[in-house]
Order: sequence, then structure tokens, then C-alpha cells
Amino acid sequence: MNDDPLTESGLFLSRFYILGEKMKFILLSLLLLPFYSLASTKIECVQTKGWETNEMFVKASLAAKLEILSNKNILLQNLTLSYSIHDDKLSSYAWSEGQSHFTSVNNNPNYTPRKYLNYFQFQTYISSHDSLGYGYIDILLPKEAIMTQQESFNAYLQMTGMDDHFGGTIKIYCRLL
Repeated sequence: MNDDPLTESGLFLSRFYILGEKMKFILLSLLLLPFYSLASTKIECVQTKGWETNEMFVKASLAAKLEILSNKNILLQNLTLSYSIHDDKLSSYAWSEGQSHFTSVNNNPNYTPRKYLNYFQFQTYISSHDSLGYGYIDILLPKEAIMTQQESFNAYLQMTGMDDHFGGTIKIYCRLL
């Protein structure tokens, strides 16, 4: 039997260190697990009924691959965003309409909202030869729904300067696939 207390405490501390390293690995794995499981999640959002805003009716949809890079950095890849604005809910005539494809759009880390707190903001501008309309469309996705992988949730599109005349916010219905 060893009567040296330093040797015995050193043995105890080395076992404690090894156990601590294993625990760190397990905890880190558990913390990162939600990020890895969302790495290739697809998101689809739609508003087909015509959301009324500023006396116009808006239909919109988006589809993208959603990647969580960190709890503050989200990426939408292969984003397709389309919209149509109607002056009458029953009319098939669109006052403005457009569609654009974006290779990737990162959320705005400097987004400081007054109303839509705890949302990720993705800024886009629609204007192309394929699109009849143009303007700024910000996509607002709720942080909690994204980070907890909710199957379905509401989000918002903020439309500004559409054809230099229209602006408003519409609710869209999203789901993670």
C-alpha cells in the first residue's frame, strides 16, 4: 500500500481528468446534434389565399435548403422566391408579379427590428428578365421555430418598393421537410 497522499491524489485527479474529457465530448456532441440534423433541411413557405395588405392581395411562395451554421448564422441555399400582387382577391390579373432564384442568402446578423423580435431576416431584391415586377422582399423566419426544428410555423415577407409603389407585410405558412 502506498502511503504517499500526493501519489494517490494524482491518480484520482488523472481519472477525474479522463472522465471530464469524455463528458466534454458527450456534452459537445449533444449540443451540436440539432445543427447537424438540420444541415440539409428543406423549407417551403406559401401564401395562396391572397393576404390582404394596404388594400392589395398578395400571393407568395418560397422554397430553399436551410442550413444552420451557428445559432446566429443561417443560410438559405437554392432559394426560389415568387410573388404576385392583385388589386382584387378574385382577379386573375396580377398588378405586379415576379420570381427570382438565389444561389445563397445569409441572414442579416445586424437585424435590429422594432416589431418582429426573435426573427432571422434574409434580404432579397427581385429583378430579372424573367420577372415582370421588382422590389425588395425581406424574409422573416422565427428563430425558435428554426432552432427547435418545428415542423410548421408562420413567417413573414416584408415587401418594399414593389414596382416603386407598393409595400406591406404578409404572413406565409412554412414547413420543414
